[in-house]
Amino acid sequence: ALNIEGKKEVNVIAIAGDGGTYDIGFQALSGALERGHKLLYVCLNNEAYENTGIQRSSATEKYTWTTTTPVGKIQKGKDSYRKPMPFIVAAHNIPYVATASLHNLIDIKLKIKKAIAINGPTYIEILCPCIPGWQIDSDMTYDSSFLAFRTNIWPIYEIIDGKMTLTKNSNPLEIKEYFKLQGRYSHLLLPENKKLLDELQSHAEAEYKRLEKIALANEKA
Repeated sequence: ALNIEGKKEVNVIAIAGDGGTYDIGFQALSGALERGHKLLYVCLNNEAYENTGIQRSSATEKYTWTTTTPVGKIQKGKDSYRKPMPFIVAAHNIPYVATASLHNLIDIKLKIKKAIAINGPTYIEILCPCIPGWQIDSDMTYDSSFLAFRTNIWPIYEIIDGKMTLTKNSNPLEIKEYFKLQGRYSHLLLPENKKLLDELQSHAEAEYKRLEKIALANEKA
């Protein structure tokens, strides 16, 4: 740990949103990780530049409505999938990377304690619903976070010294259950956009299976 002004232990914690992490601040983050600084970097991911007007970021999921990815006859929201940021961070060979969600505060607390205890750069990304940006009721933060996990839109896992462990989600719900709560996805529930909804369902299933294979391979290694 750092020794600052006579203090023996100083925990450096940086907190930023997905725009400042995935996009405009990635250069500084990548440099800090490469240099091996002892710090915990926490990304509070609400999947858009919410505090500047709900613009898309590279953390925004495909077909999401934002002010810069509108929904109309031609465009149906963002036209690309989100960047796999936790794995990009893990590719810097840092000792600890984790994802988490606001519906499980105990999990977040345990992961923060684990990350702080590590002598090196660590990274935790937490899914954080935004009430105006996601167009949800003010009491839907927990439900939105929980359904993101239950539908496999937001898998929860840890990567410790390069080995991943996945929080199991047996009997996942269909992603439309997650979308139903959010105005930013209301267009995907229309009959004419069923093809888009099916695409996102297939993508979520394929991504979760990919993570399962990685976790299984790590268990056998």
